[in-house]
Amino acid sequence: MDRRQEQRHADLVVCIDDDVYILETLRLHVEALGLDYFGCTSPTEALAALDADGLRPSMIMLDLDMPEIGGLSVCDSIRARDWLADIPIVILSRHADASTFLNARAAGADDYLRKPFGAKELRRRLAVWIGPTKSANGKKKPRDHASASARH
Repeated sequence: MDRRQEQRHADLVVCIDDDVYILETLRLHVEALGLDYFGCTSPTEALAALDADGLRPSMIMLDLDMPEIGGLSVCDSIRARDWLADIPIVILSRHADASTFLNARAAGADDYLRKPFGAKELRRRLAVWIGPTKSANGKKKPRDHASASARH
């Protein structure tokens, strides 16, 4: 077994977006659920951190439109790493057209969250892909089973 598979961080959400406002919004909501957060504005730096640190998060939230490397290429690159192949990837994008959604799925994304997103929708996606989350006091909250139908 690859040693990195043993290092899965059950409560870590990795967020990659060139918009610092989006990253701050994600951080606030992820941490409010008692989860750990790792955010990066550079996809190259995020991939390097995943490689160097052997990070195996519970979920990756990935912007589609970034100037350095496009989100679809980053998604392909994540899927090419054996220890990350089964990690849920949620694409974040302002695009609402079906072809963008289908291209994201073809690149290996598991889900798609349209910007701007609300707190309720973001938390629903986190619950769907991670499962039970912690409240601010550290106690586990039950999974929102009604949101399971939102999986694609």
